Amino acid sequence: MKSRGRIAIGWSKLGDLKSIKPLNQNDIIEEVKRVLPTTAKNLGNAAPSMWNLYSEMKIGDQVIVSAKNRRRCVLEITGDYLYECMVFFHHC
Repeated sequence: MKSRGRIAIGWSKLGDLKSIKPLNQNDIIEEVKRVLPTTAKNLGNAAPSMWNLYSEMKIGDQVIVSAKNRRRCVLEITGDYLYECMVFFHHC
């Protein structure tokens, strides 16, 4: 994702949050439960992360990207939220 200038969260099957129009992270949780009931129990930090990228982050903010409990890099937000289905993971 870094080479494409993107920060991504692996919940593409949820769809574009702009079409869901969540008012808070609880709205995201409810939509995940509706659309992906078998994975809803794995939300953990996903709903707050999705909410932050969708609603809270602004151009110029910095994001610490972590994986497997390690900080991988720090990236700067340079554009607005954009939904992009990652077809190499699954079909949207």
